[in-house]
Amino acid sequence: MQNISPKQSVGYRLKILLILALIVSRHQNIVAQTSYNDSLYFETVFQTPVYINYYLFPGKLYIHPFVQTRAGLFDSLNSIMKFAGQEFYGAYDNMHVGNLYPLDSINASLNYYYSLDKSHGYKQTNPVFGLPFSLNGKNSSTYCTYTPATNSSLSKCNTAVLFITGSGTNNGTEMVRGDGYQNSYGFMKDSLATLGDVYIAIRPLIDFRAFVWDKKDNPVALNSEFPIPNQITSYLLARETPYGVNCLIESIAIVKYLKSKYQKVIIAGLSYGGIYTTLNTFESAPEGALISGGYTITVDETSINNDYQLGSFGPLFYALNRDSVKRNISKSTTEFLFSWGRGGDITEETNLHYTENYFSGLNNTQYFYDYANHTYPPFSAFKNLLDRVNIHTSVRIQEIEKTCNPASVKIMISFCGQKPYRFDIYKDSLLYGSYTSAGDNFQATFNDPGVYKVKNLFDANNVPGYNSDNYIFKPNNDIDIKLSRQKWNCNMTQDNVFKLTGGDGPWDIYYRKNGTPASVIFYTGDRPEFSWPDGTYIIDSINNYGNCMKYINDTIVVDSKISQSEKLFSFIFFNAGSAKEQMILQAGFNGYKKIFFTKNGIIDSADIENNMFLLSGGTYQFTGVMNDSNCIFPLNTRIILAGDSSQLTISNPAVMSAYPNPFAKQFNLLIELPSNQHPVLDIFNVSGKKVKSFEIENGSNTINMEGVKKGMYILKIRYKGKGYSFDTLKMIML
Repeated sequence: MQNISPKQSVGYRLKILLILALIVSRHQNIVAQTSYNDSLYFETVFQTPVYINYYLFPGKLYIHPFVQTRAGLFDSLNSIMKFAGQEFYGAYDNMHVGNLYPLDSINASLNYYYSLDKSHGYKQTNPVFGLPFSLNGKNSSTYCTYTPATNSSLSKCNTAVLFITGSGTNNGTEMVRGDGYQNSYGFMKDSLATLGDVYIAIRPLIDFRAFVWDKKDNPVALNSEFPIPNQITSYLLARETPYGVNCLIESIAIVKYLKSKYQKVIIAGLSYGGIYTTLNTFESAPEGALISGGYTITVDETSINNDYQLGSFGPLFYALNRDSVKRNISKSTTEFLFSWGRGGDITEETNLHYTENYFSGLNNTQYFYDYANHTYPPFSAFKNLLDRVNIHTSVRIQEIEKTCNPASVKIMISFCGQKPYRFDIYKDSLLYGSYTSAGDNFQATFNDPGVYKVKNLFDANNVPGYNSDNYIFKPNNDIDIKLSRQKWNCNMTQDNVFKLTGGDGPWDIYYRKNGTPASVIFYTGDRPEFSWPDGTYIIDSINNYGNCMKYINDTIVVDSKISQSEKLFSFIFFNAGSAKEQMILQAGFNGYKKIFFTKNGIIDSADIENNMFLLSGGTYQFTGVMNDSNCIFPLNTRIILAGDSSQLTISNPAVMSAYPNPFAKQFNLLIELPSNQHPVLDIFNVSGKKVKSFEIENGSNTINMEGVKKGMYILKIRYKGKGYSFDTLKMIML
């Protein structure tokens, strides 16, 4: 694990004390604005004690803001429960994961209380982390705790253990602290830290991810674990985004991240967490999986269990039937350990070994019954599983070089076992080649797009190894970014909608705002959006998931005042069919649905379709334009329309407009002067240097900019050496 170190300076502690003092002051002024009806509803779903009561331990302790209304509750559910059951299949290959990052604000609070008393907080420093990921164009995040290994003499095969906890109240916190039924046979987190780094998945709606109702002096959390409130279960099932499915996909994202950082990964799931672990392994193929009291073939026959699991997983639950599970295990290289406590689990299983007997013949499963309770088994069972895992060679594929244009990629295959190694590489399920590696690293170059996988791996002792993950190679041809459209928010900030091409995301966009370097990341190339305040932005470069870099050097000017200027129409002409003037708005007004004005002093409006509308003759003062969100932006443009084939007249002394903007090689300039004069157009770059001059006519002009570099330019008009009262125009050349 990299870049994880506790902050221990005196200055840091003083800063935290100051922050906490401010937080305490803030909490003293919190008054929940919950209606009587919402309070009655909340009494039925908010019944779980919070993992840390911030009235006793003030500080930033929760990710989500406190819930105050029923509408706010369901809005919050919608924001984190995004995935449907069918998205589980292929999730591991199709998702992209970011880098693990510490939740500094929550860690600061936990660290402070830990420094006061070693029994407080999570009994360690900097425990809480987040992980961004995307799947099928949906961006999300999952969360976990991290405890580094405590044994400095571990083998070269760096190992990670991921705990997926059982159901109950704040079980993630209990697992981190060493409390509760999951630790009946010892402090599992600290015991496993002697074997490798330890991660504990924190599911949505529990621990520091809880939805909290801030009842005075007694905050309570949503009862998200067994039994999940029927109201929440029914709501998520109706949306086809069940709670269990979303937890499962989040756990797959953590495993994908761990497999990119560690040579060997083991998942350990207890009870409810054992269901996640069973399904997770079929997608992520870790080196080892412990399923403790969480799966038995009798799940096919237990109606109560089915009702509970169906509520959590929806139809995906049926993937756990005994034949499907056995078939998946038989095709897997994962080492499985199933365990059940004699006194706390299904009696038939612990006495008659139903699952072990049904799975007979599988050579990658083992079973452990020699303990009493419904809990994780003793440390000896974990150690036995890890020893079985370490017998086999692990393999990872890492991309080390990809060029933007040629269809080739150089990869590094790394092994952890007894060298030399023999292995096959498959492409699209067909044998690509057989190879031998004398060392722990082997380089190869792929020239054809496809899905590659290492299989049939054997070490020096002829012991079979694990299969690699799929490596999907897509050439990075024509990587590029285009500004496809712009839209405005009610607060007058602008959303810029981009189209990204070239290989797979995510894409890192590096740019400068008013000269200050910055960056933004997109996980999907399909119309990503973000808001930029006013300013001049220079997009320097774009770097995609395949580490393909392209230098862009495009300039984008964001000016929220555009809707208040005279630059409203790109073109106006007489529509003979309707005997009206056809008004075409500037491209910046795409997506607006209504325009407001006074005609001859009478208030009126017109509907906008396809960025245009029709008007009869008259004197118009345009006062506002409305978008799809019913936001109205002020205008101040006055024109006179004859209502026939004559040209429009503008009441201002002089007006000009230009389109398209941005443009490629040329643009159209519309100029209206108070009399038939012959003005000159001067074009300046952003440094103030004149780059072009044109003699132009009153009316429409085509301006050719060939030979000029891409960038932003300023248009100004002069006549006989004197400037007219035009607005200067900013144009972007692509």
